[in-house]
Amino acid sequence: MISTRLPSYGNILNDLHEQKDSEEFYRRQDEHIRELEKIATIMEAETSDVEVTSNHHSIRRQTRINTMIIGVVFCANVISIFYIFSKIREFYRRQDEHIRELGKIASTTEAETSDVEVTSNHHSIRRQTRINTMIIGVVFCANVVLLLGKAVASALSGSLAIISSLLDSCVDLASGGIMWFAARQMRKRKPYKYPEGRTRLEPLAVIVLSVFMGSISIQLVAESVQAIVRMSQNNQEAPNVNDLALGIMASVIVTKLILWIICFKFGGGMAIDALKTDQRNDILTNAASILFSGLAGRLQQIRNLAGHTANPRFIQKIAFVCLNYHPLIEQLDTIRAFHFGENFLVEVDIVLPKEMCLKEAHDIGEGLQKKLEKLETVERAFVHLDYEFSHRPEINLKCTHT
Repeated sequence: MISTRLPSYGNILNDLHEQKDSEEFYRRQDEHIRELEKIATIMEAETSDVEVTSNHHSIRRQTRINTMIIGVVFCANVISIFYIFSKIREFYRRQDEHIRELGKIASTTEAETSDVEVTSNHHSIRRQTRINTMIIGVVFCANVVLLLGKAVASALSGSLAIISSLLDSCVDLASGGIMWFAARQMRKRKPYKYPEGRTRLEPLAVIVLSVFMGSISIQLVAESVQAIVRMSQNNQEAPNVNDLALGIMASVIVTKLILWIICFKFGGGMAIDALKTDQRNDILTNAASILFSGLAGRLQQIRNLAGHTANPRFIQKIAFVCLNYHPLIEQLDTIRAFHFGENFLVEVDIVLPKEMCLKEAHDIGEGLQKKLEKLETVERAFVHLDYEFSHRPEINLKCTHT
C-alpha cells in the first residue's frame, strides 16, 4: 500500500499567513520605490534653474490669464444685468405713459357727455394758447436784449465762443419769430382754404428751425477749426476775455435759466417744447463759452507772466524798425522779445562797423533803444552793440540749486 500524508490544517494556515506577509512586503517595497522615484524626479527638476523658472512663469501667466478671464466674465455679467434693468425700466416707463394717455382719453370721453365740461375744456385750451403766445413774446423780447449784450461782449473780447453765442442768439430770434408766426397763423382759422385746420404749421416751423440751426452750427464748427489752426501756427492770438464780457455772459445764463423755468412751468405744446429745448441748449453753450473763453484768457495770462516769446509778426516789426533806423547798422545779430506782463521786453544785438568811434556807436544804440521803447507794446528795450556776428548767441540761464 502506498500511504499519502495529507497536510494538516495548521500547516495550511501557516502557509497562507506567510504568503500574505510576503505580498504585504512586496507592496510596501513597491510604494517605497515609487516615492524614491518621485524624490529623484524632484531633485532632477531642482538641478535645472531654467526649467523651474519657466515652470514658475508659466504658472504665473496662467494665473493672470485666469484672473483676466474671470474679470471679463464678471464685467460682462454686470453689463448684461444693467442692460436688462434698463430695458425693464424703459418698458415700465412706456407702460406708465400709455396708462396716462388712456386715462386722458377716458377723462376726455367722460367730459364729452357734459356740456359744462366741454365748455370748460374749450376755455382751458384757449387759455393755454394765450399763455403760449405770451411766453413766445417774452422769449422773443428777452432774446433781443440778450443779443445786444452778447454783441457788446463779442466786441470787447473777440472770442469765437462768445461770437458763436451771439450767432446762437440770432438763431433764437429767428426761432422766436418763426414760432410766433406759426402760432399766430394757427389761431386764424380758414375753413374754406384749410378744412382740416392749420395745426400742421407748428411741426413745419420746427423743421425749418432745425435746418437753420444745423447750417449755422456747421459754419461755426468750420470757423472754429480754422481758428485753432491759425493759433497753432502763431498767426492768431488767444482772445482777451475781460471781466465785463464774463459778467454779460453770466447774466445771459441766468436769463436763459429763468426763461426755461417759465416754459417748463406754464407752457405746453410742440412750439413751447422746442423753445424749452432751445433755452436748455443755450444754457449749456453759454456756460461752455464762459468756461473755455475764461480758461483760455487765464492760461494766456499765465503764459505771459512766465515770459513766453512774442509772436513772429511782432519780431518782424522789431526787425523792420532796427534795419531802417540808421544806415550804418550793417546787420542784426539777435532779436529776442518775450512777454513782460502785458507788454514785451526786447533785446536786440546790432552789428556796426568796427572802425566806428565809441561816441557815434553809443548814440546809435541809445537812439534805437528810445525808438523801440516808444512802441506801444514794448515795456523795456535793450540794444547791444557788436562789430561781428560770427559768434553763437546764447542765453545764459541761472539755475538755483537747493
